[in-house]
Amino acid sequence: MSISIPDAPAASVDSLAAALSRHPLRAYFAKVAPTIAEADPVAGPALGLTPFLSFGVHAMGLDEVAAGKDPAQAGIALWRHLLPAIGGKLLAADTSVDQQTGEHHFAALTDGPFAAALRAEVDRARHEPDVAAGDYELAVLQIPALHVAAVWLRGRDGQADIFIPIAPTHPVLSPGEHYGTDELRRTLQPAAEAALADDDPDKGGA
Repeated sequence: MSISIPDAPAASVDSLAAALSRHPLRAYFAKVAPTIAEADPVAGPALGLTPFLSFGVHAMGLDEVAAGKDPAQAGIALWRHLLPAIGGKLLAADTSVDQQTGEHHFAALTDGPFAAALRAEVDRARHEPDVAAGDYELAVLQIPALHVAAVWLRGRDGQADIFIPIAPTHPVLSPGEHYGTDELRRTLQPAAEAALADDDPDKGGA
């Protein structure tokens, strides 16, 4: 069983492929990812785009965490595609999801350490007993205001969800550790409350 990778929506891949075929990005990809740069936008740019990994990214706001909202109910904010680059590196390309129309739009392209860190956590999790014995689908949970990004293994057929923070993360969390839904919520709620209090313009009085 272990971890299954969801199929990315066709609209997300098409939106990404169209964006990556534009001239400025094609020049960039010619240096770091020649396979993508060689895709033919006339014949269909999606034909030359084969993500290494695609997954949904779900986001929570600081107020939701402070209110104790179940992280498993976090709405999807974007789809992230990890693209192969030269030297075995991975690029992360995002398409945002319009919550009202369901349309996908190219949002960002990054070549930072996140992609490699996520891949390492997923590979590590595959071999851990509590994951290998279950049935999960890959997603990611992000809480930007707390600098939290976690591999989210969404349990299927009644299996409990597992959250694995990716380094660097908020100090109340331990990167690489496995958290259940309730444990993650209890751990992060005080941190979110403290962050909101620090941002309160009335804090400290006159």
